Amino acid sequence: MLPAFRFQTILNLRQRTEDERQMELAQALQQAASLRTQRERLQAERLRLSARLKEALHGFWNAGDVERQYRYLNSLDQRLLHLAEDLRQAEEVVTEQRRHLAEAMKERKTMEKLKEYQRRTFLANYLQKEQEEMDDLNMTRYARLA
Repeated sequence: MLPAFRFQTILNLRQRTEDERQMELAQALQQAASLRTQRERLQAERLRLSARLKEALHGFWNAGDVERQYRYLNSLDQRLLHLAEDLRQAEEVVTEQRRHLAEAMKERKTMEKLKEYQRRTFLANYLQKEQEEMDDLNMTRYARLA
């Protein structure tokens, strides 16, 4: 009964684009979560090592072992700095992907509104024509009876 939506192909394309943007956002979120997990693991390792080094100051450790532990601590600090930068970049990517998704959703919703408007217009015209036909039939029937 309803005519085909003229822009259905475009609507389908915009839906696919939105789906792709959702997948890209999910990947970016997963990457950021992975980096956060890594950061938390390294921070826990750093805390554990710091506690061991404080313990070593009160104990009888070999100077070479203490030096090795401090080098490892510095290495952890460097890795944490690099990880913080990677995480910052990942958060920027997440923000950008969210913006792209919002644009894609807006474009799709615009096409869906157009489709709904076309449907409502068609139904209104159809009902109006049907009402006119019913009015004509009633007029004809009334004219025959009079």
